[in-house]
Amino acid sequence: VNKLNISVGYEKSDVEDRELFNIAALSKYQLETALFDGIRANHNVNKVKEYYSTAGLIPEGMTGNLEFEESWQILNDLYERVKPNITEEEEQTIDIDFKLGDKTIFGSISGLYGNKIVQVRTGRIRPKDLIPVWINHLILNLVDKDFEESLYVGKDKTNKSIVTISSQFFKVDNAEQILEKLIGWYLDSKNKSRLCFFPESSMTYVEELNGKKDALIEAQNKWEGNEWSFNTESKDYYNSLIWRGENPISQIEFSENAQDFFGPLLDNWVSK
Repeated sequence: VNKLNISVGYEKSDVEDRELFNIAALSKYQLETALFDGIRANHNVNKVKEYYSTAGLIPEGMTGNLEFEESWQILNDLYERVKPNITEEEEQTIDIDFKLGDKTIFGSISGLYGNKIVQVRTGRIRPKDLIPVWINHLILNLVDKDFEESLYVGKDKTNKSIVTISSQFFKVDNAEQILEKLIGWYLDSKNKSRLCFFPESSMTYVEELNGKKDALIEAQNKWEGNEWSFNTESKDYYNSLIWRGENPISQIEFSENAQDFFGPLLDNWVSK
């Protein structure tokens, strides 16, 4: 008798027909990333479909066919959008090792084509995706005198439309000062106030500062979501653990941190 009414996920076997299901969000993103690589390598569409159907990543029957065809069309459009930027030059990876004040920055950055870095996301571009793009952009401004542009291409906000968007950053004159501030922030991350930063809510706040809506209210709405929201930042396990019993959006550090990071980013960001 299950007195506590607890069930274990892997014990469920209610439905066996995979045709009734769409591809789960994470699996779909992984599949579309693989499909994009297939398109880029000019692989035959039927062979690609057969391979991933056999692997069980595409639902059987009409549902699977429709999802595959829709994804293939969207990803072809995505590739056509980025193709002019990646076919004229060979992709390069550069090693990074330089001093910034008394700190040493080292690592590697890939996706360089001539004087620009080009990256593709087969899902929609989210605020948290812009974080590494922006940091790499600042670094390249400092270490590569020929570097001119970062291009990040992905789907629109609906995650379904064939229309793609690109996010571009060009030369940043004060890249060293911005990067030094971000490194100081990172090194001070044991200070709880520095953790008062949430990409979705923080970017919403900065975007609305010069708008007609109340920026703090919009950030609070983004943080909390609604009764149908399952993936809001307030529901993140670690966020809920750190900020239990507190409302971080109402704290002065939230607005300061949001402006410190997304202020310069949005000032230099071109989205089209």
